[in-house]
Amino acid sequence: MSVYSVYEPPEDQRAKSERAGDLIFVRDELARATIIFGPLSLLLSRQWASLGGYAVLGAVFAGVIVLAGLPSAVWGYFYLALNFIFALEEPLIRGAVLESQGFLPVGITEGRTKEEAEYRFIDSWLGSDDKSSGKDKPEVAPQITLQGSSLGVISPALREARRPRILN
Repeated sequence: MSVYSVYEPPEDQRAKSERAGDLIFVRDELARATIIFGPLSLLLSRQWASLGGYAVLGAVFAGVIVLAGLPSAVWGYFYLALNFIFALEEPLIRGAVLESQGFLPVGITEGRTKEEAEYRFIDSWLGSDDKSSGKDKPEVAPQITLQGSSLGVISPALREARRPRILN
């Protein structure tokens, strides 16, 4: 199962059901591309602050390596370690960038696929709106039971009904 942090765009007067499509799901995982390609993956994903931090850390530690007179083999280990650190922290960095743009963290969800995680979160998120307002909960389309193999294959019915439908 994958874990996702969920971010909502800045304050909006629309109802939760209308804002549900604007939610951003950030997967909490190791960024494998950053381990291999380092600053190139940060550049391609437009993480300018992270790229700047990478450059500053790289310059500082390169200066330390030169001043200490360490052998050239240390350079490769250093950059591999730096890439690994950035790969571990990439979801946290993405979240910080979203928050600096005014997005609000609204929760955490999990699912075998992104679609399943979205469905789970939006279903509970819309349900919490009804409880907090004191209204009776509207009748919601029946929940889809996830049936798949151990590999996490999701049925086509889930893909069709990613978003809960409110019945009149």
